[in-house]
Amino acid sequence: MKKKEFLATEALENFLCGQPEEITGQFALLVDKLENNGFLVPPYGKKIVGYENLFEIRILSGGSVRVFYCYQQDDIILGVSGFIKKSQKTPAQEIKKALRIIRQWEA
Repeated sequence: MKKKEFLATEALENFLCGQPEEITGQFALLVDKLENNGFLVPPYGKKIVGYENLFEIRILSGGSVRVFYCYQQDDIILGVSGFIKKSQKTPAQEIKKALRIIRQWEA
């Protein structure tokens, strides 16, 4: 029985629609692991430093794809947004976008 339920925002669904099957397949496996365990361990998941409730799913095969998520009430994990990582550091604009989507979803 699953402990958590993963819900994807429209922004995340739109991002995933444009990704190859290899990426979406690994994403589905990691989401299943996240729902069952309630968390992901490195290298598949990571907390975003400096933000209380912001984490990333790290899809390593087929490129460096990242998907932001956060925990909500009632055992819900909200998949917020995704992007293709092109540098060592997570772009600030992607973090701001994720936080904006979270605020909109909570309103």
